[in-house]
Amino acid sequence: MRVTLRAGLALMTTGLCAGLLPAAAGAAPACKPSLSPADEAAMTGLINAQRRAEKVPKVVKQAELLKQGRKKSLAMARGARFAHAGGGMAWAHGRAGAQNIAMAPTVGEAFQAMLNSPAHRANMMAREYRLTGVGAARDCTGLIYFTVNLMSAG
Repeated sequence: MRVTLRAGLALMTTGLCAGLLPAAAGAAPACKPSLSPADEAAMTGLINAQRRAEKVPKVVKQAELLKQGRKKSLAMARGARFAHAGGGMAWAHGRAGAQNIAMAPTVGEAFQAMLNSPAHRANMMAREYRLTGVGAARDCTGLIYFTVNLMSAG
């Protein structure tokens, strides 16, 4: 099992890496990485179930956060560096925001790894975050890349 995580906090980025990615292959992949709306919905559902269990208001999907999450996840699935982009979280437009990125073979493994990481858990369970956009993309090996964008409502 390979699970890799990164967490971003509102004004500071905290990186956690549980594994190393192999170097990019020289040949073009035989398949084309693709978005995975089912994995996005499953991750959002797991986050809201955990928030409900901890008596934290649920997060609601927001179109711009979803768009940015999908863009980031698809880029990583295509071979972009598994890291937060420089320049912060422009999508937050000055509001409090956070971003978790994870890579795992299954939604459940990615979610459990984030729960087990204090920084990732703090992002997902923060009461101030009421909006989300979870992007998910599968690469040619079946690994799922997640970008969980979270933002305050006001």
